[in-house]
Amino acid sequence: MVEPGRIQHAKYVSQKADRLEEFKKEKEVYDIMDFIFQPLSTALTLLFYWEFKKDGLLKKAEQQKKFRLCFLILIVLVFLITYL
Repeated sequence: MVEPGRIQHAKYVSQKADRLEEFKKEKEVYDIMDFIFQPLSTALTLLFYWEFKKDGLLKKAEQQKKFRLCFLILIVLVFLITYL
């Protein structure tokens, strides 16, 4: 039979590991190397993936908002330059 103290300790260690993983996910961001080595997949992910916040990737969700805004501004500028 397993001692209750060991069970409690195992639960504590498991919860601590889960919290650490959540913390790492919250702080995960895209950096310039993602755009250099995987430009297409990174850009497509930022444009079309909607679940960053739900998945706990809060910083990536913020980056996604900024990227989409910059992309929209770029499209508008290209349109204006082309047709005006």
